[in-house]
Amino acid sequence: MTFPASADGRRSTSALGRAVVADALRRVDPAGARAASREANWRAGYLAHFRRLIEAGLTSRQAAVSVARDGLASLHGRMRVIRPGEPETGLGALISASARHELAVRPGRASHSGDAATARTASAQDGSTTPAATGRLNASWRCPTAVSG
Repeated sequence: MTFPASADGRRSTSALGRAVVADALRRVDPAGARAASREANWRAGYLAHFRRLIEAGLTSRQAAVSVARDGLASLHGRMRVIRPGEPETGLGALISASARHELAVRPGRASHSGDAATARTASAQDGSTTPAATGRLNASWRCPTAVSG
């Protein structure tokens, strides 16, 4: 997984953060969304926008769910996946793809199946395929994207 590239090819975490926060706020705090999207110095100014996210979500349960859903949808729609020998795609490609690519999760490292880290990953006793149960990320595992009511 990687950050989206801008028009000049750079992958900016600040641009991603600014866009995701603006999208999360847009429905419940349009002025806050505009302020976040216009923040010229995101690294120094992001805390005010994160505070605004929290405050917007405190107004009602519906507002909190909206901020969470819209922020998650924005992040999901913007993050990119790069696989060796394949063109860059959206994150949705992992959800709809078959389990061709298995990743092992270790602190500070993710690697393709077939290496020693994957070989040492234990299977869940109950047969569960969630990353929490197996310690592995699997392309066919579906992450819930909706906040339950």
